[in-house]
Amino acid sequence: LNDVKLLFSKNVAEDVLNYNFHSTQKVKQNDDGTVTVKFKASGEYEIMWHLFKWGADVKILAPTSLKKMYIDLLSNTLNKQKEK
Repeated sequence: LNDVKLLFSKNVAEDVLNYNFHSTQKVKQNDDGTVTVKFKASGEYEIMWHLFKWGADVKILAPTSLKKMYIDLLSNTLNKQKEK
């Protein structure tokens, strides 16, 4: 199991506070209005697909392997869309 840690912008704070990411989740509303979500999970590929819902309003803080996978997929998707 991986320790997943996500940071959400205040733009989506209300939605995140009412969203069930995982049964082990711990959610904290930060003083600046952002929301930090932590949980333990496997299946990074599945987690990554859930994160697309949040677009630029989510930042993956951990694990680095999930962050790399997410960046790679976004980059590949962007490059495909730019092809003529």
